Amino acid sequence: MRPLFQSLTFIILLLTFLSACTDEQVPANRPPTLTLDPAQDITRTSAILSGSVSIPQGSRVDVCRFYYGPTTAELTRVDVSLTGERVSAGLKDLVPGTTYLYYMEAGTSSSLVSTPTLTFQTLPNVKPTLHPAVIAGQGPTSVMLQCKLADDGGSPVTRQGFLYAESGTATSLKTAVSAEWEDSLMQVRILGLKEHTRYTLRAFAENELGCAYSEPLEFETDQAFHLYTPGTLPLLVEEDIYAYEDIALAGPLNGTDIKLLRMMAGMDDQEHPTPGRLARLDLTDASIVEGGEPYHFSRYTETDVVGYAMFRGCPYLSTLRLPYGVKRVESDAFTDCTALKRLVLAEEVEEIVPSAGCTALQDIEVSTSNAHYSSLQGILYNKDGTKLLWYPLGKNEDELVLSPSLLALGEYALQECKAKRVVLPDMLKEVGRGAFFRASLEEIRIPSQVASLYSGTFQECRSLHTVILGSGIKLVSAYSFADCPSLTTLRLECSLPPTCDETAFDPKAFTQCSLIVPKGSLEIYRNHPLWGRFQHISEATD
Repeated sequence: MRPLFQSLTFIILLLTFLSACTDEQVPANRPPTLTLDPAQDITRTSAILSGSVSIPQGSRVDVCRFYYGPTTAELTRVDVSLTGERVSAGLKDLVPGTTYLYYMEAGTSSSLVSTPTLTFQTLPNVKPTLHPAVIAGQGPTSVMLQCKLADDGGSPVTRQGFLYAESGTATSLKTAVSAEWEDSLMQVRILGLKEHTRYTLRAFAENELGCAYSEPLEFETDQAFHLYTPGTLPLLVEEDIYAYEDIALAGPLNGTDIKLLRMMAGMDDQEHPTPGRLARLDLTDASIVEGGEPYHFSRYTETDVVGYAMFRGCPYLSTLRLPYGVKRVESDAFTDCTALKRLVLAEEVEEIVPSAGCTALQDIEVSTSNAHYSSLQGILYNKDGTKLLWYPLGKNEDELVLSPSLLALGEYALQECKAKRVVLPDMLKEVGRGAFFRASLEEIRIPSQVASLYSGTFQECRSLHTVILGSGIKLVSAYSFADCPSLTTLRLECSLPPTCDETAFDPKAFTQCSLIVPKGSLEIYRNHPLWGRFQHISEATD
């Protein structure tokens, strides 16, 4: 019996040992360690709660959340996702100036631990705060003011506007102008200011907790309208826009501003007359920028460009000073400005195309520091004076004798010129396209160093009857003498016929105009496919 008893005892002890080992492989779920941080980023209506959750190895956490409220009976729960040790929750819609309790808990649904309860206090409501007031535009007797609301202080703003007074005249600003908010921005135009006077102003905003003010801002009125934002000229100009005869502008101008200037100068953007009588326009301190409305039909402004038809047809404009930074003046910019007498160009201009119909123009002035242009006796030249670019139509000489140092005539340089006779210097080498378009010329000689007549050189010179082309002529381009009904004498000094476009002359010229060619060249011209079409060809006798 003894061996059997020993065997049974051994088996019982072995089973007990194995059972103990199995229980050790399934340990109990231990609770996490929680740390609650002080509340952060506290405002009047918001705060951020945060903390950390440390989970023992082999344990798990199924639930993590914050509780907060003004009392233990008014707690709100915020569940958070546990993706690491750090957790946080943003609180919104809190009550200003209120103390809140808060704590954090975590664990499993059947076993939760929590932190001690902490507190934080939201900021109280205060008076509003304002950004600095700025001047959005300024006229001789007006100013456009803006100010942005930085914070309403937590309570609705019930009154806002601007205070102003002449600088040094009073210890406090008493003249108030109310304004309305638009996306937290208030804007107001103050009228009736004195010219050449210094003013002090402050913006104000008021809620139930009091009134706040911006820092004082000083400005001084002068004779110019100052634009700080393009497109604001209509807001600065007095209600009677047609009363102005003289105006100076400073600051950026876009299509909206140019459109208004056209109206003030007697012509709207659709070329309909207006009651405007603007005669003198000074844009020296202004600039042209892109944007805004079209200023002439579908034309929009480009930066630093006096664009096509920008002032076209403005009948009362007599003096125009262009902006300092303008680099290009396009064709027809001043076409049919019949009262324009004086045009002033600034030093940045690099390119300009003459405008037709400026019948009163007498003086084109350009800064002496301009790198591309010069002016002599009101006539526009290139910098060294060797190329005539624009001859003012208001100069009424019957005979125009050009400088002996002149080497070239620019495109349309003498268009509509009223001189009956123009004497070109022997040194002249180039005559630009349309140089004498619609001129009142009766006779002219092209020097022998000129090799080409470009398109439309004498087109529509309806009084032109006598032309001498020098010996160097090799090309007569299209429409060179189109619509010249008075042309009766054309003398060529070149022995070989120049290349000639079929449209250079009107067909009737071949029957009514006498073509005189050098001695010994008669047959060459008669046998030429185009020059031979002249019915009256003869050789020169001298």
